Amino acid sequence: MSRVLPEIHAQCQEAGLEPGLVTLWSGSFDLCDRLTLGANDSVLRTAIPSRSQHVPIDDYKSNISEIIRFIHAEWPKARILLITPPPSIPEKWLDQMTLQWKLCGEEGPEPEQDRTMEHTKMYADACVEVGKGNGVEVIDVWGLIVAAGGGTIPEMLDEYVP
Repeated sequence: MSRVLPEIHAQCQEAGLEPGLVTLWSGSFDLCDRLTLGANDSVLRTAIPSRSQHVPIDDYKSNISEIIRFIHAEWPKARILLITPPPSIPEKWLDQMTLQWKLCGEEGPEPEQDRTMEHTKMYADACVEVGKGNGVEVIDVWGLIVAAGGGTIPEMLDEYVP
């Protein structure tokens, strides 16, 4: 975080940007009128450390809180909206990653499962907790998709999860 936040600030200053709405979608930044974070922090720690995007849950919560404090300090008028990680269908995800790996000539190690519903749910809950603790609005995408699908069974979620 100590390198990322100053870079965000520098890019915003360079672009003459003062965000009006900041969305935090639990890893990469998009500097338009908003900052967006990706949902890969919640993946499992893999056997291949260089491929893992895993962030321990306490670090995840601390990072989001630090980003919120930074945004409030730099752009006091900006509104912040946290968006929880969505559910995933682990088998579907692995099938997609394996297909992509094969289409790319099977370069590098074969993909392995790095997601579970339960693990991602812990990160969605943590996102909600951090939002409430910091007085920030949260959209619980995990909860909305599971409610729309009627549960966490993959067949129920298939039409809502890519």
